[in-house]
Amino acid sequence: MNVDQAIQRARAWVEQQSTHIPGFHGAFLAGSLTRMPPNTPLEPWRDVDVVVVTTDPGSVQGDRLELSLDGIIFECGVLSDEPFRSPEGILSSAEHADNLAAGVILADPTGSLQKLHAQVVAEYARRRWVQARCDSRKEYIGRRMRQAREALAADNFPAVFMHFYVAMSLLVGLTAQADAKPLTLRRGFVLSGELLESWGRADLHEEALALLGSAHLSREEVEQFLAHFDEAFELAVRVKRKPIHYDFKFQRHLRPYYVDGTREMLQEGRHREAIYWIIGYCYQAWLVLLNDAPEALQQPHLERLVSFFEKLDVLPTSDWASRLDRLQDVVARFSAAIDERIRTQPGLFD
Repeated sequence: MNVDQAIQRARAWVEQQSTHIPGFHGAFLAGSLTRMPPNTPLEPWRDVDVVVVTTDPGSVQGDRLELSLDGIIFECGVLSDEPFRSPEGILSSAEHADNLAAGVILADPTGSLQKLHAQVVAEYARRRWVQARCDSRKEYIGRRMRQAREALAADNFPAVFMHFYVAMSLLVGLTAQADAKPLTLRRGFVLSGELLESWGRADLHEEALALLGSAHLSREEVEQFLAHFDEAFELAVRVKRKPIHYDFKFQRHLRPYYVDGTREMLQEGRHREAIYWIIGYCYQAWLVLLNDAPEALQQPHLERLVSFFEKLDVLPTSDWASRLDRLQDVVARFSAAIDERIRTQPGLFD
């Protein structure tokens, strides 16, 4: 299976499903596949991201659909057409600008998505819009940091950890946005590191890794943690009963998405960066085990979770006030570097 074949399978699936979605307005491809050569082999850990647009508010889905078709991991979101009514709204937001600039349209009954693509791709690398997308992301980071502090004051560790984790993802994504490059979630820290190193700002990458807690980890430690997560995920999928955040991500066919996709980064020598990809989902997997696994199976996994979080210094008893202060300082330095890059990036235009 190659990228082109996967896209054709997605197009066929959208055609099949479109008659069952009230207000179906079209669909487009999202994620890394939009920029890959058509004949690129599709690794088993890569997913095919599909965005469906609807004019019917009742058809909008809060959670994404995860499924496996012909051995391909599919993820589909059903969104309102409201954000897609003007190019300005898309160009100033990081969420869909790159995907619509790439313009892999899977279905477009009215022709509006193709028209929107033409408008977005013409303006995508204009400095005004690159700055707007970065500023929007900075505001979101600030909001997450405030929410983390509020959760800390309320002694709500799960919320502190979640807001911190999301803020870190948003932070490293700024580097790709400043260069008008596609965003990536799984390889977010890897791409950010590569870009910062090319800018002569490897110091910022090291600061981000230190904040994450992985700067000092060896490859052997990360490999051991990945093996522990693999076991926890397999068990969590079997025993899960109670709902948790990101329920749709706990399905057996997604194992390559987490485990094999992480190994790819380890093989590249980016083990410290790989921690970001797995840490959030491992936490969720262990929560499932604590909620739903037989008591006899809980203890070894709890001990592993505590040991791992201790290595990262992200336990509930860690000094989160100081960590959030450090995050604020690093965000300020990232922000200054991002603004400078936008001013000087030769690939952008005024």
